[in-house]
Amino acid sequence: MIKEILRLNDVRYQTRGLNKKRDYEYSFAGYEVINDRLMHKIRAFEDWEFHIYVDVITYAIPKIEMNFEWEDGVAENEWTLGDTVRYQQRKAKTLLDFQMIDGLYYPKYQSFSSYLLAYDAETDELLFESNLLQEYMVTDIDFNPEEKPEKKDRMDPYEMIENQAFTYDPEFWKNYNIIKLHPRDEKLIQGLEAQMKLEEQFATKNQ
Repeated sequence: MIKEILRLNDVRYQTRGLNKKRDYEYSFAGYEVINDRLMHKIRAFEDWEFHIYVDVITYAIPKIEMNFEWEDGVAENEWTLGDTVRYQQRKAKTLLDFQMIDGLYYPKYQSFSSYLLAYDAETDELLFESNLLQEYMVTDIDFNPEEKPEKKDRMDPYEMIENQAFTYDPEFWKNYNIIKLHPRDEKLIQGLEAQMKLEEQFATKNQ
């Protein structure tokens, strides 16, 4: 659900890798360049392992990632539901990515994926396996909205995006997940198409 993934924003809520109250071990993992800016790469490890990227000039955090796998029999990633089903999480991955606009960082993309197995708590029989993927991408930011939406027109944070209680708009759902080009990308494409359209270039290459 929308609210669940938004709560995984560690920069905003500091509930995991940036939580000072937890016993994370921090270590320097080198330097990396993100969007032409030099970053400190910091490793944070407790039960989960995070890599936190810190701008060497502004100390802003434009990116946090976590990619972790558990081995068989690790009790920390197990829980039982109603004494009948035992869940065991095997993999988890998060990515939090920000974009700089006018010197400030704003959300750009966030994802969370998880792979878990479900067993019969009594017999240990495998009941099913589950793959979860949640993600959202910011394609536009209105810095000066004329007015805020009324409460009745806001999205329900506990519902999936396709189940929101609004009039169905087939035109919107036809291309809602198409990523719009940034003006910088449009200029780049114009340069690449100086002599031939991209469609023609790829068609020629594949012949």
